[in-house]
Amino acid sequence: MANATTEPEPDLAALRAAYDRFRRAVVLPDARREEEGGVVTHVFPSGEALVTYAALDEDGVEAAIRRQQDLACHRGAPLEWTVCSHDRPVDLAQRLETQGFRLGASETILVAALGDVQIPGDIVDHDVRLITSPEAAAVADIWPQTWGGDAAAMAEGLARRLAERPETFGLFGAYVNGILAATGQVTYYPEQGFASLVRSATLPAYRRRGLYTALVAARIAAARAKGARYLDTEASPLSRPILERFGFHPIATAWTYAWEPV
Repeated sequence: MANATTEPEPDLAALRAAYDRFRRAVVLPDARREEEGGVVTHVFPSGEALVTYAALDEDGVEAAIRRQQDLACHRGAPLEWTVCSHDRPVDLAQRLETQGFRLGASETILVAALGDVQIPGDIVDHDVRLITSPEAAAVADIWPQTWGGDAAAMAEGLARRLAERPETFGLFGAYVNGILAATGQVTYYPEQGFASLVRSATLPAYRRRGLYTALVAARIAAARAKGARYLDTEASPLSRPILERFGFHPIATAWTYAWEPV
């Protein structure tokens, strides 16, 4: 009897290393990148800042955290710090809490080598379109109904980015009977070879129809056309099984910690 074929085990260490190189070197849209003492911070025009990567020695952790807090005080704006489960030192999260950071959301980080990604054959066919500037307001309206937030500010940001830097991201919508029912974005980072699947949302009345799955497939195709080598995304318990069917692999849990100047 012939032996059953099995899929090769993913090299999770290689995917994790590629992701760490990416988050250390990346420059987020509309942000100024700063690196000091092994800490990479992105500062936005509002003054709010996000630490995306830190490689710290045991003895220098508290000093590095206090330095970021001092900079946040100077800017007069909140600071967020993203901690991955494999970051060092192993107690980085606890040390942030000791320094007054508050734990926020947690999500699973999934990464895929684009050459290994497969499009499932049973995807429901939907009307998925690449969206242009006039439709940005309609896309922004979906977010407050799904995740909350300021629709007007989001619409303004999307329209500005579509007008000024359309090559840096793709904005997709899934339509049902002509109604924009779901949306998802992909941001391209050609220098790092990554494309990030972000900002997915589906109106409550249109969930469980395969719209999110169709949007994942469309964004994968767009990333391939851009020459990306890797994909990354953050997954909820609902989206993770869908992404794993495409060939994404969980490589870490990420926690967001927030701190505000007094």
